[in-house]
This record gives sequence, C-alpha cells and structure tokens, in this order.
Amino acid sequence: MKKKIFTSSYLGLESHLVEVEVDISRGLPMFSIVGMGDTAILESKFRVKAALKNSNYEISPQKIVVNLSPAGIKKEGAQFDLAIAIGIILEMKLLKDKREIVKDYLFIGELSLDGEVKGVTGTINTVILAKRKVLKVLYFLMKIEMKLA
Repeated sequence: MKKKIFTSSYLGLESHLVEVEVDISRGLPMFSIVGMGDTAILESKFRVKAALKNSNYEISPQKIVVNLSPAGIKKEGAQFDLAIAIGIILEMKLLKDKREIVKDYLFIGELSLDGEVKGVTGTINTVILAKRKVLKVLYFLMKIEMKLA
C-alpha cells in the first residue's frame, strides 16, 4: 500500500488536510496532477521536476500520477510543491525508505527551480490544522537535499 504525504489546503480561514499520493509506473513519460487543483498546482509539475533535477535527484522518465485527495475540495496555490516532491523522492526510492517518518508530518512549501523552498500563505492555519490532527509541520527553508532523519 502506498503511503500518503500530508499537506493542507484552505478555503477562507478553514484549513483542510490533503493527502498526496504518488504513483510511478512504466509507460510513456508523463506527469499528471489530479484532484481539483488550480493553475498553480497544475504548474507544480514543472517546478517539482526542475527542483529535483537541480538538487541532484536523478528522475528517470516514467509515468507519474499525483493525486490530491479529497478530490471534492478545490485546491489553490503552490504550497503543494514540497509534498509532491517528497512523494516522488520516496516513491522512486531516491532516499532510504522513510515512509514511517513522513506519516507524522505535514509538508508545505513552494519550490523554486533550484530546489529552495519558498514561503507560502496560510501557514498559521496549517499549523492549527496540524495541531488538531497531531501532526508536525515540516517547512524547510533550504534546498530539498535534506535527509528525513
């Protein structure tokens, strides 16, 4: 069973837990993000691929499908980049399997093309949501060359 990477979305002042699921398989190289995302989320695939490449992660051309669940909640913004990148790194086994560690964390952050994590809006709401769900918020202010230890 695939593990989920947690992030959050917000509508107005209310935050919602979002599960990021990544499936990587053989097939024509493609990268799709599904789950009712706006343009910034659909553009995430370009930021994430460039950030991973420029952070020295070798991404082989494969079929990548990212699901942002629940699909019924509209998702906006670029704060999903970090969670998507972590999901791809784990699914491609580019780091030691740290799935047990990431289940306790909520990841937020926009990625720049060089892999640096940028600030996002709604951070306070995300921290409140994480506290309610007994999760720790991981918000990196460095390149994604981190080790999840």
